[in-house]
Amino acid sequence: MKFIYPPIKNLNPSPNTKSLTFDNLLTNSNYSSDLGSFIIGKNKVFHGGINLVIPNEHGLQAVADGHIIAYRVSKECQSIEHVDKKQNTKLEFSNNFILVEHDFDQFQYIKCLDDSLIANPYAGYKFYTLYMHIMPLEECINQKILPDWLVLDKKSNPALIRGEKLKPKVLSFTKGFTVARTELSDKIIKISEKDIVNINGENYLNKMLDMYDTSDTPVIVLDKFFSTNDVVVLDDQTKISVKTGELLGYAGKSQASSIDQSQVNFMHFEIWLDSIDFLTNNIINQYASYISNNLNSTMPRNIVFNNLDIRSLGYSYIKSNNRYLTFESLCFVEEPTTTDICARIKGSLDAQKGSINQFLTSVLNNQKETLYTDADWLTNPANKWKIYRQSDFFNIDGSIKESDFKNKYSNFKDWKKLQDRAIIKLEYSEWDKKYFDQKYNFLLTKKSKFFSKIDENTFQTLKKYQESVSFLDKTAGSGIVPEIHSLYAVNPVEFLVQMKRCMFPGPPTANTHLVKRLIQYALDENVYLVKKLLKKLDKWIAGGKDRDLDGKFTIWFGYRRGVVTTTAATSIVYENGIIPPNVTDFKIAQKVVREYYKHALEVLENLNCERLCFAWGQETGAFVYPFDLNKNIHLGLQIFYLTSVNVTNQVNMHEDFNIPTFRRDLNGEVGFVNLFLHEVLHFVIKNSDVTDQSLLSSMLEYEDDSDYKYLNDIHVEYYNMYNTFVRFSAYGISECLQLAKDIPSATLCNSDSYAEFFADVMELIRPTMQYRGI
Repeated sequence: MKFIYPPIKNLNPSPNTKSLTFDNLLTNSNYSSDLGSFIIGKNKVFHGGINLVIPNEHGLQAVADGHIIAYRVSKECQSIEHVDKKQNTKLEFSNNFILVEHDFDQFQYIKCLDDSLIANPYAGYKFYTLYMHIMPLEECINQKILPDWLVLDKKSNPALIRGEKLKPKVLSFTKGFTVARTELSDKIIKISEKDIVNINGENYLNKMLDMYDTSDTPVIVLDKFFSTNDVVVLDDQTKISVKTGELLGYAGKSQASSIDQSQVNFMHFEIWLDSIDFLTNNIINQYASYISNNLNSTMPRNIVFNNLDIRSLGYSYIKSNNRYLTFESLCFVEEPTTTDICARIKGSLDAQKGSINQFLTSVLNNQKETLYTDADWLTNPANKWKIYRQSDFFNIDGSIKESDFKNKYSNFKDWKKLQDRAIIKLEYSEWDKKYFDQKYNFLLTKKSKFFSKIDENTFQTLKKYQESVSFLDKTAGSGIVPEIHSLYAVNPVEFLVQMKRCMFPGPPTANTHLVKRLIQYALDENVYLVKKLLKKLDKWIAGGKDRDLDGKFTIWFGYRRGVVTTTAATSIVYENGIIPPNVTDFKIAQKVVREYYKHALEVLENLNCERLCFAWGQETGAFVYPFDLNKNIHLGLQIFYLTSVNVTNQVNMHEDFNIPTFRRDLNGEVGFVNLFLHEVLHFVIKNSDVTDQSLLSSMLEYEDDSDYKYLNDIHVEYYNMYNTFVRFSAYGISECLQLAKDIPSATLCNSDSYAEFFADVMELIRPTMQYRGI
């Protein structure tokens, strides 16, 4: 299962747009609302979620895969006449809501480092997300994009494969949707623009579809949503599937700080659990009993830790002789003679050196340590979650327990820590009107410094408002929406952040600020620097003199200006039957190289950190599938390893995290900027995409499709000019240099040759560059 947060979707992102975070929302006055934080809301009554003000050009998105099981979508806002001593006013608000059920069963298995499969430890558990005060239909239909679930009547159909071509060639979109015909299966479908990809003027399905709308009616909100203003509960046959990041709707209006005023672009977000067993259901990692096959191993894992949990290796905490050593993430790296513990320290290395030394001393003395991770929700000493009841904070009449707050929670830091990690067993809810008189009457009678007493007219207006937004009284007994007394409310911010770190197969590094910062930095630098390189290449190819470029082009590609370039090697055998073209002309080689950098730039400009995939468990820096329509880069374990401290010998592999490295050193260490460029160069390029269509006519063909060419990692064996047998993969500085000397034409098909040339040319200007922060 994939998680995304916060529940706000930017509908007009630019390339490399930084995603909103919960920190942005809760600390920035443009997003946050003073009408209620988790546990305590306005008038100091119970508040089960958070309130957010949503900026323009932003919608509400699903935070995980799930199903809409209940909703209310009124056509227009509700209104209540508020009677005041001075004047009568009208309160306008939206009582629309969406309730989404998220089922952990959708995640079928966990894949471990040794390729073994482990049953999903979260199977059978669910959580629920509530989006309250959704924009009414009459306003929603005027938005630029409509949510899928309001427009598409999705039903089970024969699967349409990803990549199937759509007709007509030019599609007309309305509110983000169109009606098209599939070329292969000859079906008429109504489809969202986000599920279509355009490649060279042709439209294709961007994903496999088995639930889709086969109607050819105009793109409008379905009639069924206009037929009722009441609460609708959906069963297993009618519930509506939604995917992570899918647009659900827009923020509407709510009551503001004053009962007679409305707050616009407002949304209440809440998360419920119907069981907390999975928070205590600790599963011991199979590696807890791991013993290295190598008898010389000095640090088998079962000697290091008493326990490992398969659900999270991120943000780990080690208890060592009553001291806690905090890691942002931790893993094991297998070497021929040892098993190194590789970790990224939270805080500076110097500040934690004493704790690290103590930890190492314990390990060397074969003392087992206790490892805590985010999966240890209720036992982790550094960030322990705690279960409460509403009655721990509120009296039976719904008023706050003033003496407890004065004595126990007067310190804001203590209260914030409790608030972040609280799990509240629900006894009543603001979304069930039958509790109103019982839990709100105190506002008429009590006096307190904690809240303001209200008059009878204001109380009646508030009651009408609560009755209007109420819905749990109408879903009671449905068997679909859980009953109040079975639910737990959690801080939606902290729950999503921690749950994401607990779910495989995302790596621990996917959630650390440092690695995200480095990744985004590297992507930004790629775009910036490839543009600079292309400017140099264009001027150079047009006839401009550049001795440095001439020299470096010869070093990495083997071609010399004014010289017919021939191959010095003999008896050449390429792995997998790959045969590069025999390009001998310097000018043709120049143009081929330029076209691949242009293609790489197009890919890089549409990437950002949040769009990358994570392949935790893969012993690699990164990899791609060349014909991937989405052009995803999958990041592997090496990304984590290269930004870590090797705890075994305290070698910090990157002392300066502010400037990502460009290239490999002679020991094979991969630089971030170079790594991303290397991978995007693997994506296929179509013949018609290049300036001179004859340039790639004899380049490497992708899976025997002559219309698409790509760069590979060349694996070759041959006899060099000295009749010495050579065999290697051209993946690294020395190998790329060797390939350029012996088989120049093969460099034009080798991704790392382009990456090393790029790094070498950029070194010419790097000392004078002003690096941009993130």
